[in-house]
Amino acid sequence: MHILHYRQIIGGLLNAFTTKPFAGNPAAVIFTSKALSMDMMKNFACDINLPTTFLVREDDDIFSIQFMNPSGIENQLCGHGALCAVKFLYLRGQTSGYSLELRTKFDLTMEVDILDDGAIEIAFPYIPTKQLDLQDFVPDMRHAIDLKDANVTYFGRSKLDYVIEVDRDPIVRGLSPDFKKLAKFNEVRAWIVTARGESGDYHFVSRVFGPAAGINEDPVTGSAHVTLASHWRRRLGINTINDMTGYQASPRGGFVECNYDGGDTVLIRGHAVPMWDFVFDKLAANGIDIGLY
Repeated sequence: MHILHYRQIIGGLLNAFTTKPFAGNPAAVIFTSKALSMDMMKNFACDINLPTTFLVREDDDIFSIQFMNPSGIENQLCGHGALCAVKFLYLRGQTSGYSLELRTKFDLTMEVDILDDGAIEIAFPYIPTKQLDLQDFVPDMRHAIDLKDANVTYFGRSKLDYVIEVDRDPIVRGLSPDFKKLAKFNEVRAWIVTARGESGDYHFVSRVFGPAAGINEDPVTGSAHVTLASHWRRRLGINTINDMTGYQASPRGGFVECNYDGGDTVLIRGHAVPMWDFVFDKLAANGIDIGLY
């Protein structure tokens, strides 16, 4: 049995889509010398009890990336996990410059730039949303997500999530879903509820609920804003200025800057704040083999 030397695995916790501690969306990042098994990734995410991003270097500035929820469910895409991963690599001196590439096992490649102000810009593939008939938003759904009396102006679905637009910002902020009932609709990863912004500080507001994926409410969801950017570009009629700002009104809250020009790519920008590092030397000291050899 080969024992892991702690220098072959490093990790940390960061908060995404915020410039201050204890806000935005927290994610753990684990960077290893080679890929871990699925069971071992689940073990790490469960013990850390946070969404966890796993990185392995493929080439100089090319990394494979995987995302695991603490419930043991693997995500195809996690925007805030990717943002935290890039910040972690940059702070640890693991990038040779200000551009890198993240590759998932789901045939998705993300091009990344680290901007002059420290923000991170990730190019995601456009995720189309198909509009559904409002009659398909059945009463059981309305009651589960606490929209039984709301004026729903749009109901649609991407390959990942349902998208629901309502007519007022305060409705989104005041939602109190029944997560047990909502989890029964497991045909999607999550429910994105959104409305046009009313404060002038952002173009749209949203909240994201994913009990079927093990997260009742996600604090700030980068991948949801890939969908929201194209949705609100259509709804707001932004043709010459494609930059938009979304505010995710979870208890922690966070701002996500989006750029979508109608093409095949959506740019998501945000900051990430490092919180603390993980030390793994006790794994080796206790004879734990996590399968890196």
